Amino acid sequence: MTASDKIALAGFVVNGWNNVEDNNTGKTVAAQAVLKPVSKLTFTQNYTVGKEQSRPNADAVRHLIDTIATVDVTPKVSLMANYDYGMDRRFNGNRVRWQGIAVYGRASPTSKLRISPRFEWYDDLQGFTLGRAQTLKERTLTTDIVMNENMFLRGEYRYDWSDRAVFERDNRRLLSHQSTLTVGVVFTYTKTR
Repeated sequence: MTASDKIALAGFVVNGWNNVEDNNTGKTVAAQAVLKPVSKLTFTQNYTVGKEQSRPNADAVRHLIDTIATVDVTPKVSLMANYDYGMDRRFNGNRVRWQGIAVYGRASPTSKLRISPRFEWYDDLQGFTLGRAQTLKERTLTTDIVMNENMFLRGEYRYDWSDRAVFERDNRRLLSHQSTLTVGVVFTYTKTR
């Protein structure tokens, strides 16, 4: 629902989130508010709540607060910041919490080139979402070369590091860091009438 040109509101009901298959019969609800006080600034606030665990802890309620701010500095440069805070309960009733911060940039020096650096920090001190207690960080540099309006080439270098040895190498040893390089072709298709 668009309340005005500066405010949009939305609500959602979903079977589950952050999983491939629904693991219970509970529903999760979410609310979203998008605020655009000026043309170059967009602020998005999401709140998600619902029972997301399976038995024997199916009554635990999960909460996620997601805040996003986007600023168009110039027509060719934009910045974004994202903060997430989540809560749930373990089988013994103890509360667990996790949080993360992401900072993104995007520069388009020409119509055929886009450069996007990113930094993320994720703190899961109780190991609830990652399976092992850790603080995880990553930095990424993505470059897109636009071939035409429906296709671009993408190259991405990503470096992840943790305060624990969690990245598997050679199927036998764990390291506290890893580098990945991805190269691909992205094609989009839009049917017009």
